[in-house]
Amino acid sequence: MSLIRLVGPNTVFPGAAFTLEVWLDAPSDLGAFELDLTFDPRLLEAGGATLGRLLASTGRDAGALGPLVDNRGGTLGFGGYSTGSEAGAAASGVLGRATFRALRPGAARIEVRGPLVVDTRGTLVATTAQGALVTVEGPKPVEPPKKHVYLPYARK
Repeated sequence: MSLIRLVGPNTVFPGAAFTLEVWLDAPSDLGAFELDLTFDPRLLEAGGATLGRLLASTGRDAGALGPLVDNRGGTLGFGGYSTGSEAGAAASGVLGRATFRALRPGAARIEVRGPLVVDTRGTLVATTAQGALVTVEGPKPVEPPKKHVYLPYARK
């Protein structure tokens, strides 16, 4: 059984952009995938998603599906497919990367919903998923202004 898991920062500040990597562990002859990431739109805003290198890692041609971003409903859908005569990936790796921006403090749970993974013959692969928890901390600390000391230039 394959596992889709999200890897990214544990803590961010409001206004910060961050990226989650979408990993697939224990694939077998990977041909394509599709999934939705769900999140609280009061805490996060999705920016988009890009395809990782796993689909093309064995020499197959890979293409992206989406992304479809719904920041009102709190979903980011994307996927990828591959073509070619080579076998599909059989080692763990990054399926894609999803970008978000933190909006306000809180515990932001990002879940993987409806993951579909198929092999190069189009056969559905049993897959489980593991989401991520990103804590958006209070206002970003303000750094005090840097003080500059200017010394007179003395010439001899």
